[in-house]
Amino acid sequence: MEKMKQTKAIILAAGKGTRMRSQMAKVLHPLCGKALVDHVIGANRAASIADIAVVVGYQAEAVKAHLPEGIAVFEQKEQLGTGHAVMQALPFIEGFDGNVLILVGDAPLIRGETLKGLVKAHEEGQYAATVLTANFEHPTGYGRIVKDGDTLVKIVEEKDATDAERQIHEINSGMYCFDAKALCLALSKMTDDNAQHEYYLTDSIEILRNAGSRVGSFPTPDYRDIVAVNSKAQLAEAAAIMRERINRKWMDAGALIVDPKQTYLSCETTVGQDAVIYPGVITKGKVHIGKGAVVYPSVIIGRDIEDGECVQGYQVLQ
Repeated sequence: MEKMKQTKAIILAAGKGTRMRSQMAKVLHPLCGKALVDHVIGANRAASIADIAVVVGYQAEAVKAHLPEGIAVFEQKEQLGTGHAVMQALPFIEGFDGNVLILVGDAPLIRGETLKGLVKAHEEGQYAATVLTANFEHPTGYGRIVKDGDTLVKIVEEKDATDAERQIHEINSGMYCFDAKALCLALSKMTDDNAQHEYYLTDSIEILRNAGSRVGSFPTPDYRDIVAVNSKAQLAEAAAIMRERINRKWMDAGALIVDPKQTYLSCETTVGQDAVIYPGVITKGKVHIGKGAVVYPSVIIGRDIEDGECVQGYQVLQ
């Protein structure tokens, strides 16, 4: 079996996030104990992708200061579209012979297994570009995937879509896997000849098709993987999904969470077998709840709970 190519990732995190109504950069908003962009970085690491770049813009210095060591950083000084954002990271991929994931910093529910599936589909299809897609019952606000049968033709932004194209339910997640050389070619041919006078990364699909290259799509196994956060309401919705995933993980491992919808474990919490967690429990940061421990309602936990420890309710543990 042919060895998989090396993969790099570029995370787009330059947007202001006007609808968040916040003084804080959108990608720095916390979700289950980590900033939005940290979850995307974590998904890459879970997929064994170590070479990661982040394109910053709004509150660039604050975002740079937050990022962990080892992340390459590029700045988009003017907000001229997603294609323009990727152009800022060209030094990261020029001369690179491998795959390049393009991800977004405001989609914190993306999982490592989904990224692995996207790269696998990209290589097996021998595509120049592969789009991560999902089928939404209500696709308003998303770019539509235009196909001829099973063949991907183009991606059209909703504001540029015809009435017929707006009826399409398969949507663009804004996340892709490219062959690095093909991506550089597409960026070199991209123009801002559209109503918004922006450089759309979506145009790369049509550019590569016209150049004779194969392009494809990979539907995510869980549509929630691609949910983006553009408002405080959507932040709360994404947090609910992530809490469900966290709680399900530990229940499957043998813990009893009495009411998962009212249990708030951080993404760095670990829980031992046969632990019992009652409603209203909140964990902060990296903590462990030991085997057979019982945590009664309304406890805020900031330290490890020993195996078999019984924690009475209505207290804060530092």
